[in-house]
Amino acid sequence: MIRNRSHRQLGSKIVRTYIESTVCLNLGLKPREIMSNFKSTYGYEISYKVASRAKKRCVEKMYGSECDSFSMLSWFREAVLETNPGSSVVLEVDESTERFKRVFVAYAGQIKGFKFSLLVLYVDGAFGKSKYKGQILAATGRNGNKGFFPLALCFCDSKTEENWLFFFKNLKALLEPQGRIITFISDGGVGLLKAFDLIFPGNPHLYCYHHLRYNLSRKYKNKGGKIVVADVLQKFFKVAYALTEKSFYFHLKNLRDEGGAATLDEFIREIPLEHWCRAFF
Repeated sequence: MIRNRSHRQLGSKIVRTYIESTVCLNLGLKPREIMSNFKSTYGYEISYKVASRAKKRCVEKMYGSECDSFSMLSWFREAVLETNPGSSVVLEVDESTERFKRVFVAYAGQIKGFKFSLLVLYVDGAFGKSKYKGQILAATGRNGNKGFFPLALCFCDSKTEENWLFFFKNLKALLEPQGRIITFISDGGVGLLKAFDLIFPGNPHLYCYHHLRYNLSRKYKNKGGKIVVADVLQKFFKVAYALTEKSFYFHLKNLRDEGGAATLDEFIREIPLEHWCRAFF
């Protein structure tokens, strides 16, 4: 049992020994959850800082430090290529500082398995949650059972055109031998679009409806409230999924009447029809 002492005296080293098994089962456990669980289980309060440090110590004991992991990337690349023949691991470092720049990873099983997936790839980036932040670029397919099928990842500092070029070049090297025309779906970010057009010119490219819907709703944030936004988005859905040009223009007229021609025309001019409307794709 923990002896009676204040949370200022209770350090992260001690706390770690009591929460280690819990963190091992749930790496997503947040410091505030650790604080709450610790108090309900042992009756003692600990600070956010202590909880955060204790969790960090648990993770480092299991997986090593995040800092040291960067120095092991060369070993990781060789280990993957040796044990998973056919994989792709491309590591780049800054020549002047020899510090990590970016890495592309696709395992052999993913590459081979994608041959039997649908002819579509979702490409997007997400924020890294380690203390080094950065971005994780990903290409994800769909299988015949409508499930997601991960194909490739890239770890880099940000979603710049240069990093997207690196990602798409290595992705193309995986896809070309399969001889299939892939349809890409993305959020249409500027850096992504420029890189995509350079590496995959002519490939079908759709803009994610969810992102378009979000961007459109922002234009009406201060123009009539939630009811107006809901009506505009409902009509925009009918425009985007119209099956014929005649149907497209019919629903577009309704949308312009509802949301105002000027605002809608400005929004639509920014996104070519063939990238978001079914009738023109």
